[in-house]
Amino acid sequence: MIFTHDVGFMRETAARQERGVHFVGVVYARQRKVSLGECIRDLELIAEASQPEEWHSRVEYLPLK
Repeated sequence: MIFTHDVGFMRETAARQERGVHFVGVVYARQRKVSLGECIRDLELIAEASQPEEWHSRVEYLPLK
């Protein structure tokens, strides 16, 4: 999976989803909305609770709730 704060990257991800093009999973957090500590905790949780094959063409937003 890829972790990003980049809005432009998310536009490309949305375009790929719309076209049905497969991509590696993306985890997105808006800058200034989620602290670095929250991102690290959530990314650890994701890594521990999921398998790589679950992330094909998937998008998740932080913080997790």
